[in-house]
Amino acid sequence: MPFAPFVGVNHHGHSILLGCGLISSEDTENFIWLFDTWLICMNNKLPNAIIID
Repeated sequence: MPFAPFVGVNHHGHSILLGCGLISSEDTENFIWLFDTWLICMNNKLPNAIIID
């Protein structure tokens, strides 16, 4: 089961965990659901950047 962490950087330059999710598969539909759900939790504040591997 893929683990999807949302990591940010605080004002001290340290990495912080903003949230995470477990998804059943790495398909587009699951990632759309994960990002939409995460945005709701973040009061629809968009991130400045998204980095993926």
